Amino acid sequence: TAIVAMETADARLATIDDPAVTEVRRLLARELAELRAVPTPDLPDVLARIAAIEATLPTMTVLGVPATQGRRLETAPEPAGPLERGLHRLAQALRDLVSIRRVDPATTRLVTLEEQSLRRQHLELLLFAARVAAMRPDAAAYQQSLQAASVWLAQFFDVSSPLVAGAQAEITALRSVNIAPPLPAVGAAARQLQRVMGGNAASP
Repeated sequence: TAIVAMETADARLATIDDPAVTEVRRLLARELAELRAVPTPDLPDVLARIAAIEATLPTMTVLGVPATQGRRLETAPEPAGPLERGLHRLAQALRDLVSIRRVDPATTRLVTLEEQSLRRQHLELLLFAARVAAMRPDAAAYQQSLQAASVWLAQFFDVSSPLVAGAQAEITALRSVNIAPPLPAVGAAARQLQRVMGGNAASP
């Protein structure tokens, strides 16, 4: 890393008995202090947290009714008597009315197993992209991937499910991690060293 390289250079300069090197070491010490003050993101932890979300994908609840459960169960035969038939139909209508009022339309759409799989795969790709961006590190791509994953999760998964809600909260927390904090400008010490070396070379 830059810090290790600069520490090595300072150690070598410390062995040189030349007053001109003092200013170089002063500048080098300042640059080292600025670099050490930059917060270092815990990238292994970030990668592990993304992987933990990915591991829960197969059990996340996708919005909609699985097509295999979409058919209404066969109803029992209607009673023979007219009064009994009327009461039976009224009871059925009331049950349907209560069901319609309680269920969000988004959750009642039939989804095939293939659609469920595609929704999970797309979310997996977005999380994979975030993981790759963290390893580079590429802060812009990291944020874009996590933002897209959050939107996809809210749009196609049941956020009332504790597992999905937990994943959404973790994605929000991961977005607050700055994986590539800006680094201070360095190079003043190197330029000063070049001037010292040039001056020494010009001396008889």
